[in-house]
Amino acid sequence: MKITNTYVLLFLCLFSSLGGSDKATAIRSSEYLERRIRISDGIDHNEAEILASAYFMEFIGLCGGIGFLKETEAEWEYIILYGYAATKLEHPIVVSKDGRYVAYREGPKLVHQDGQWLYPEKEHSLHELDSILDEFGN
Repeated sequence: MKITNTYVLLFLCLFSSLGGSDKATAIRSSEYLERRIRISDGIDHNEAEILASAYFMEFIGLCGGIGFLKETEAEWEYIILYGYAATKLEHPIVVSKDGRYVAYREGPKLVHQDGQWLYPEKEHSLHELDSILDEFGN
């Protein structure tokens, strides 16, 4: 029964995280971010942390968090501490200081456009979904 429940949850997670078209979609916290982040004066450390946290929650997971890594001339970088064991992932979340993007090497790039934080959705066919599920079933 546990195995069946695991596959059902995996299937639901796949469908909820895969996009249905090639358009851009606002993240769930876009409205909240617009109230908290003022891009016109650049992104400071506190605003970058809010953006990196929102990115983590939207695309990486609910378990874990971020930690400040370093500041460069153009970006803020945050390490990702994933899971209960706070395992450090290899690549950081990067927030541009001019407020143009938030990115993670293995995830979608968020861009600020028309007063919203958007990411491109990737189209997946049912054949692709079947092959992904077959991988987990074998």
